[in-house]
Amino acid sequence: MDTCKADIADHVSTFIADVQREVDDWLAETGTAPTMFCKKAVNDPNLLRHIEQGRRRLTFAMAVRLRDYLAEQKHNTDGAGCRRIAQ
Repeated sequence: MDTCKADIADHVSTFIADVQREVDDWLAETGTAPTMFCKKAVNDPNLLRHIEQGRRRLTFAMAVRLRDYLAEQKHNTDGAGCRRIAQ
């Protein structure tokens, strides 16, 4: 693998690890069940459990979808931690 491909692979791995940490932090902070989060985020309630069990791995595309959903959830939460009701 040439240096450029190795650099890209490193960036992708770092991005995926960052997303996993962000999701873990969000779940701990909000008390959201992992199955409910993944069902709403990517329509796969078992995603995180399967990753933990080593049955699946988090792909770049799935990490992007999780981060997008997480950003949407953070946007819908005001500074006091109360969710705004979408109209």
